[in-house]
Amino acid sequence: MVVARFMCAHNIIVLGWSACLQELGIYHKIEPKQRYVATLHRPDITIFDAGSLSGYDLDISIAHPWAKEVIKSASKEQGSAALKREKLKNDKYSTQTLPNGQATVCIPVVFEHFGSWGQEASDLLQKLSLRSKNKTEFTTNWRRRLRVLLQKCNSTVVFKKIDKICNYHNHSFVSRDIQSHIH
Repeated sequence: MVVARFMCAHNIIVLGWSACLQELGIYHKIEPKQRYVATLHRPDITIFDAGSLSGYDLDISIAHPWAKEVIKSASKEQGSAALKREKLKNDKYSTQTLPNGQATVCIPVVFEHFGSWGQEASDLLQKLSLRSKNKTEFTTNWRRRLRVLLQKCNSTVVFKKIDKICNYHNHSFVSRDIQSHIH
């Protein structure tokens, strides 16, 4: 069940990045089928028409700072869980090839549940801002929008968990009106 709750957050963030690309008029596809030959890996988003970013694959990921393998470093340095996940993704996808044998670039777009961004996610947003009329406004607005989406996902997970516990004990924590928005 834990994976399903976090997949919801992942999918919402994928849709957020898709909206960002759409705003810029960048042709892209969410989870294109059979992108790679050697693995069953499918990128979250492939960018097709964006000049220097064309053909890039985005692998969007949400790192959990409290995960056993990163909690020690995450408790000392903000963003370390995102950086560790970026490295893991870069190592994993550094050798991907397309069906025509061409190498591809896979960008790990990593966030932490509490709002930190991986360096490559920040760099990508900066590159995308170059296509906008107002670079600073674009970057600020999309950084804010994506953080709000992430926090909405986090609150949904918390509400669902609390509601499940209350239902188990025959209590109602969440009103019927709110329940319709979180289920």
